[in-house]
Amino acid sequence: MSEHTLPDDLSQWPDDPYQLLGVQPGADERAIKKAYTRLIRRFKPEQAPDHFRRIRDAYEQAKRWLQWNMPASHGDGEGSPTFEIPANIDIEDFIAALKSRGQNGDEADEASTAEASVGPGRKPPDEVVQLREACQKARDGEVAAAYESLQEVTSAPACGDEGYARLYWLLRLWPRLEPGRPACEWLVEGMLAHGLRGRLCELYCEHLEHDASEAFTRRCTTLLTHQGSPWARLTLVRARWRAAALQDRWHYVEEDIELLRPLYDDAYEVWARVLVSACEILAWSTNHASLGAAQRCRVELEQHFGHSADLHDDLDRLDMLDEMVRSCYRLYETNQVSRELISLVRYSWLFPFYQLRSRIQAALLPLVAEPLDGLAMLDLMHSVSPVAVIRLADMIEWLLADAPWEEQPMTDEQRQSLMRLLLAHGSNYGSLRDRLLQWCTAEAISPQQVIEFLRLQSADSALDGLTQDASLHYLWMAHTAMWA
Repeated sequence: MSEHTLPDDLSQWPDDPYQLLGVQPGADERAIKKAYTRLIRRFKPEQAPDHFRRIRDAYEQAKRWLQWNMPASHGDGEGSPTFEIPANIDIEDFIAALKSRGQNGDEADEASTAEASVGPGRKPPDEVVQLREACQKARDGEVAAAYESLQEVTSAPACGDEGYARLYWLLRLWPRLEPGRPACEWLVEGMLAHGLRGRLCELYCEHLEHDASEAFTRRCTTLLTHQGSPWARLTLVRARWRAAALQDRWHYVEEDIELLRPLYDDAYEVWARVLVSACEILAWSTNHASLGAAQRCRVELEQHFGHSADLHDDLDRLDMLDEMVRSCYRLYETNQVSRELISLVRYSWLFPFYQLRSRIQAALLPLVAEPLDGLAMLDLMHSVSPVAVIRLADMIEWLLADAPWEEQPMTDEQRQSLMRLLLAHGSNYGSLRDRLLQWCTAEAISPQQVIEFLRLQSADSALDGLTQDASLHYLWMAHTAMWA
């Protein structure tokens, strides 16, 4: 069978993500990744940014469809789902939610450990019964009594890691229960007792997202070498290294690599991911020693894992990272692009977008406050670093998708207003551009709607200009996402 190819003309590409990638609907993740990797080697982001973006969008959509059709999984398969509480929750609401869980018969979480250890139909150990009773006290609002009871029974082997997670949340929500003790100590104590895995490891890594200073404590360093799942340790390592990048503490990454190496003698596949993570973090350092460590990790990857099919995507991602880092340096050298925007591109490589919401909004605010200046800024960024603009566009699209906004169709009055605007500027898109941006933001009408209108009016010159004007599209999305 001949290899799937795409024409150079972007307008001839199919909209269906599977057709674009050249795979069958229902293809597995490996096939989707392989198709994606093959295409981006031809359409590189720095050479064909628009083509690359279409390929990436198709890849992400195919992955989402794949996930929707797969059974849900939790963590590394060794623990239960994380017991999560929404950010900034009201304490009374939290108590009410706990009571609701009890009333709805959702005590299965507490019972799971007992059933696993003694089997169905048999009486659970006394410690497990006390654990359930302590959790019920928390639901009833008896927080201090619940905390005291949990401390008495949590260390019992039959209770598993459930009690440690409950103690963590109680102390995090009510620090006065034990002043001076960090809530995360309960997670660490639980992992030291039960191993580095499961819900406690997930919770601890989430804690590092909110408290980066914890990553540099002796507690965290001790956990790195503790017994447990190699994959769980990798999750912890990544969380610690992201915290190090935030505070420019690059030496932690270099030291951890040597600390961890002996622990992965029998887990080569996971060790390769450790090296990839080190490269991704250290690539952003300006420290010569750290950059040298990154280069050594890269050499080790290529020498020992370069022919591994499972790592092709990771190695391609590192190639893209190299271009992204060079692009950011080029933007710095212009002295015309705000450092907030450049830093945002850097952080977006290290952290998921939801952790960067406030940074994204802060960086976009100057652009949307003065739209014409913002348009000029995006034009400059696109001329210097198309790949950085693509990354910024990803964040803008994410922010817009998360905004409470829904586009409405154009009214007759808006169509007439747009027609007058088009007639006033004739076929010169350059003179129309700024006014069109102002019109779209004022009327809350997307450039895409305008394109559809232009097609109906056969306004080919304006249509071509607007269709290719990525900067205007991105700025309109940013404006809408910020002010929705």
